[in-house]
Amino acid sequence: GHSEKMKADVLKVFFLGTHYRSPSDYTDSNIKAAGKRFQGLFHLSLMAKEKTVLAEKSPAMPPPCSVLKQEFENAMDDDLNTPRALAALDSLAKIGYQGKVMLATLSKSEEQERKLNSDLLAWSGALIEELGAILGLVSFQDYEPEHEDVAVRLTYKQLILLSQREEARKSKDFKTADNIRKQLEAEGIVLEDTKTGPIPHRKR
Repeated sequence: GHSEKMKADVLKVFFLGTHYRSPSDYTDSNIKAAGKRFQGLFHLSLMAKEKTVLAEKSPAMPPPCSVLKQEFENAMDDDLNTPRALAALDSLAKIGYQGKVMLATLSKSEEQERKLNSDLLAWSGALIEELGAILGLVSFQDYEPEHEDVAVRLTYKQLILLSQREEARKSKDFKTADNIRKQLEAEGIVLEDTKTGPIPHRKR
């Protein structure tokens, strides 16, 4: 099933994160870190598959995405430097994630801006899927987000809170960041912090 594919992908992410010439440190915490890293990529690819996003995707790849695609290809040409290639995917997820947060904060009338951020989200997702496949990561493909509650639907207000928390964390204001986290938890949203940004989950 799909969860088996995902488990396999987490292990692949772990191994891809170390160069094939250097030994891998197979510890619980490293596997956990690989899991978080994979979730960051997976969650972004889910958000990028939302119908509104796909509908707005333009045929031309936005420059930040093409730069990272090139970086991925350079890494693979550089003696299969998979840690560098994976880092390029992390960066794509980061760009896409910022696009998603921006989309939530823009009004319908800000059409240019919406298009730009929707493109960053859609293209990042598409590239994570396409380039991930080159690395052997298959669980991004043919995955229909409809039947899953992974892509948590956040309200406009919650997305604003999320971006405010990111700002607070950037400026090392951890007290504010923590308060926002608690506020979201009270509303049934649990945040899991990953390299590519926080992933919201429904409280189980």
